[in-house]
Amino acid sequence: MYEDLIQYLEKRYKKKYTALEVEHLADSILIENNPAELVAPTPIVKIVSDFGFKAFKIENLGEDISGNIYIGGTTEKVFHHDKVIVVQAKEELYHQRFIIAHELGHYLLDYIGNPTFEDPKKLFSKTYIKAEHESFEDILADKFAAELLMPSRLFLQKYINIMDYSRNNIVFTVTYLSVFFEVKKEKIIKRIAEINECIEYIDNKQRFYDDVLEGKCRYTSNLIEINE
Repeated sequence: MYEDLIQYLEKRYKKKYTALEVEHLADSILIENNPAELVAPTPIVKIVSDFGFKAFKIENLGEDISGNIYIGGTTEKVFHHDKVIVVQAKEELYHQRFIIAHELGHYLLDYIGNPTFEDPKKLFSKTYIKAEHESFEDILADKFAAELLMPSRLFLQKYINIMDYSRNNIVFTVTYLSVFFEVKKEKIIKRIAEINECIEYIDNKQRFYDDVLEGKCRYTSNLIEINE
């Protein structure tokens, strides 16, 4: 399973990913996992298992660490498996799901095709820290995890429906979506903010073009004519 995707990523390594490409990557996994329809909650443990991982809960990861991914090196000796994702047992179940999805993102974006780890003796490891994620790699892994667990098309549909049903009760909506997608409320709120930013951008563009058509403002093209 996912052989074509892995081959594509092997060729793609070292080329920078955009946020949109990362979301498309997550969507392609969801489609291959269930071609018939988008479902929630995403079966994240099954998906990482399909990629050859075992997921474990561990009590003593450290105060500032919520999870980790290990491939190669001494992984087989320690865990009796060569590809492992571990999560802090004390974390909420919903957050454990996000951590697993985040670490899978590191595997797909940072490990596959990386010549450094062609030698199985070399250990690949990425740590999920509790502090705000600031590195480019972690931001992309977060973006991947968000789309994998809260696919934008399904999320937007549910968000609109529940806001309408609850008469714009945002507290009810966030709680409902958190349970529906099995994701922490903080991640739901962030996802809603991203959607609202997109909607606001589209609305602003539409208002601008309406004003242009009504003669309220002037439109200046940024196209440059090419003269041969």
